[in-house]
Amino acid sequence: MTNKYSITLNTAASKNKPNTVVSKTGVCPFCDDRKPLIIHDGLMLEDRGKMFWAENKFPLLENTYQTLIVETNKCGESFATYDLTYAQSLFKFIFECRSKMLNMNKFKEVIFFKNHVVYSDSSISHSHSQLVGLKEQSYSHSEIEESLNGPVVFENNNLRVTVSSIPRAEFYEFNVVWSKEHTNEEYVYWVQGLIKYLSIFKNGKFASYNLVFHETSTKNIIKVVPRKPNSIYYVGFGIRQTPNDITQIAEEIRDFLGGCFE
Repeated sequence: MTNKYSITLNTAASKNKPNTVVSKTGVCPFCDDRKPLIIHDGLMLEDRGKMFWAENKFPLLENTYQTLIVETNKCGESFATYDLTYAQSLFKFIFECRSKMLNMNKFKEVIFFKNHVVYSDSSISHSHSQLVGLKEQSYSHSEIEESLNGPVVFENNNLRVTVSSIPRAEFYEFNVVWSKEHTNEEYVYWVQGLIKYLSIFKNGKFASYNLVFHETSTKNIIKVVPRKPNSIYYVGFGIRQTPNDITQIAEEIRDFLGGCFE
């Protein structure tokens, strides 16, 4: 059986890859004192001071171009701790870098995502996002449409925030969808707010999360996906567990964020 979205993992390349999520004593490769090594190795693509864009020193996926956005110069900081202005600047930088990759005309897709701590598939705890150019793979963005529906947290003419009633995988997914014609950065408030909400969500059970970006011809989408180990129902049988409290969760998010845009 072939999977239309399969991609080859080069396991030999992973042998020397550092892991500061599992090994707390490992040296962080992204802190300020390591930046000169990134420059020396010819990996730096663009330096914006506290944040920078670089090639991944340990690319594990074949037929891809793997790059990283190191979001801050300090370990321990993250989207949950950045002030809103910094978070807006960071997203602007990420999308500028993604546009540069798209303009290379070398890739069928350029995907943007973020892994945060252990259950998200992260290996480096220092906060970073990833931009990966797929040379041979493509996928249909229409496949996520169903997962964007669900109880509405907030909605105006340009932006909609929902809790998925039919998540892509299991359990919970939060969606921020905004019009491409909407040029202000209102979406950043909601993405960051959802990440902050995870500190109380289910008593902190979902400390790990992924951010996943999608786009269509008319809209941009960021999914905030709280993570824990997938169940045997999903892994073994493809049976998705969908929670029955998503309406209450939408209300809890509204209460937590204080209705700042109402």
